[in-house]
Amino acid sequence: MEAQEAALRDLVLAGEGILEDSTGEAILRYEGGMNRKLYTAIAQIERLQRQRRGEIVPPAIHVDVTKTS
Repeated sequence: MEAQEAALRDLVLAGEGILEDSTGEAILRYEGGMNRKLYTAIAQIERLQRQRRGEIVPPAIHVDVTKTS
C-alpha cells in the first residue's frame, strides 16, 4: 500500500512540476504518449461512426510536427 501511495504522490507532484528526478520525467513522457494514442483512437472512432451513418468522410490527414534541434 505504501508503494501505491508513493507512486500516486509522485504522479501528483510531477503534474505540478515539483518532482524533478527521472521518475517525474518518465511519468510525464508516458502520459503524453497515452494522450496522443487516446486522441488518435477518438478520431478513428468518430470517423467510423460518420461512415456508419452514411456520411462522406474524407481521407484522414496525419501531419507529424516534431521539433528537432
